[in-house]
Amino acid sequence: YGGAKSLTFSGATAAPNTTVPTVDGVNFSTATSITFTNGVATGAIRLYLAETATISVTDGTYSSGTGTLTATVAAAAASATTSTLVISTATPARASTTTTVAVTVKDVYGNTRTSAANTEFTAAVAAGSAAVGSLSAFTCASGVCTATYTAPAAAGTNTVSATISSVAIVNSPIT
Repeated sequence: YGGAKSLTFSGATAAPNTTVPTVDGVNFSTATSITFTNGVATGAIRLYLAETATISVTDGTYSSGTGTLTATVAAAAASATTSTLVISTATPARASTTTTVAVTVKDVYGNTRTSAANTEFTAAVAAGSAAVGSLSAFTCASGVCTATYTAPAAAGTNTVSATISSVAIVNSPIT
């Protein structure tokens, strides 16, 4: 097997943000030219969905059959542009009431970082027209980190914010 061959790769899925897997910069499911010498060729495969993918290849005549490649892809580093801050109530907090604050930690491709830790982001409460409320420590499970916000005794506003590497995450700040 030698020379340039038109190969089509399959078996990996696009990331949540729709970034598709590639081989040498060509999208999966699209034929790409790979050159073989004495039956050996190399190509750079890039996968973006956090998954275990079983990669197959065909040249239209021959296919990988049982000679597939299994690749496990983990989420990339936490990203402020895809992670989100949510407060569980749509009504303003009343004196000394509590509500849940959640940060969903995702990578730049939209994969949830299932092993996220509360050290991957910084959250804070700032006083507005009232004394500052309090925010408990965040606990994380399956990429969602939650804490309890307790409103101050006096009526007024507070702002809850969250950042990753000093960049505000989606929906942050919330007043």
